[in-house]
Amino acid sequence: MPNKDKFFYCKTWDLDGSSEITHKWGNGTDFTYMPEKNLWEWRSEYSVRSIDVSGGFYETSLIKNGIDRIGECDPAYKWQYEKKREAIKQKYGN
Repeated sequence: MPNKDKFFYCKTWDLDGSSEITHKWGNGTDFTYMPEKNLWEWRSEYSVRSIDVSGGFYETSLIKNGIDRIGECDPAYKWQYEKKREAIKQKYGN
């Protein structure tokens, strides 16, 4: 479950499995704990993102033809996020 004072890492997929992204969130993101739903939620004009207490990630698009995503959040994804970020830095610079 996200902690507002720390970063957390999530791996998400399009519902059809065609795209995989590793995210880093926390420290100032707009996720808010919703006790009535027992999950963390982030609403924007484009989508609703939520993370349940077991680390399940769900994103529902609010725009026509938008892409819904599912995934999971776990500290173990930190190394994957950092590895991908380093590869991008190596290719394109800082």
